[in-house]
Amino acid sequence: MLTMIALSNEDRKIEEEGRTLWQDAWRRLVHNPTAVISALFIILLVIVAIFAPFIAPYTYYDQDISHARENPSERHPLGTDELGRDILSRIIYGARISLSVATVVISIETFLGVLLGMLAGYYQGMADMIIMRLTDIMFSFPSLLLAILIMGILGSNIFNIFFALSLVGWPGMARIVRGQVLSLKGQDFVEAARATGATDLKIMVSHIFPNLLSPVIVTATMHVAGIILSEATLSFLGIGVQPPFPSWGIMVNELSPLLRSYPMLPLFPGIILALTVLAFNFLGDGLRDALDPRLKG
Repeated sequence: MLTMIALSNEDRKIEEEGRTLWQDAWRRLVHNPTAVISALFIILLVIVAIFAPFIAPYTYYDQDISHARENPSERHPLGTDELGRDILSRIIYGARISLSVATVVISIETFLGVLLGMLAGYYQGMADMIIMRLTDIMFSFPSLLLAILIMGILGSNIFNIFFALSLVGWPGMARIVRGQVLSLKGQDFVEAARATGATDLKIMVSHIFPNLLSPVIVTATMHVAGIILSEATLSFLGIGVQPPFPSWGIMVNELSPLLRSYPMLPLFPGIILALTVLAFNFLGDGLRDALDPRLKG
């Protein structure tokens, strides 16, 4: 009964046709060729990262000085760096770093953003003021510069990258969730749940949170691109992932001195980084179009 109150006329029409709202969103998504291609690219990247030891022709630390700074060849399809390490293998292993950082950071910042945003939007008052002033403080600093400052203080390792990027990333999610909660808490289905004696926790978990999934999924997907780019930037500056572990940012930094003599070599990690960022952005755009109820019909 509560669900039917919340449904719009268009949503009822969709259900009468035998499709749920999520099935309709899926139908819209698969008819978006850009989003589908981006999703397939990301899936392929995940598979490559998982099975890197079986796919890469060499390990990321194998050195062969006699074949250093070679252009692409049959032995090394993307060439070698100044230490004779295979660039293709390092790019494949670098996908593990980028996707691992993105997965951990987006999970932490989504959890914090949803939790604090729901508390601020539902209870308002003092909780809202404290949380929103905290987000204002965080927004007063450029996020990447703040991450660089944190890494400079804590030191360069993968766990500090998780902490720094999560710390600067949650305020954006919290503001989005707060705005959604403010618009949802006055809806009829929430008032009906409150009238039946449902606790605040049950209302937030069972009635408000499910309606937050669409904006949260879209926002998280688009944030992944920024996380990957931020990790690459930190590694490029030498305060992110440390050698010999491969990161696309480190590879661009290491290969950039070879740009004039071997112009193709620095381009390969930069190209895969750009394609990955674009893929997540395009997928986020596709999810937004598919899950936005105003675009149905």
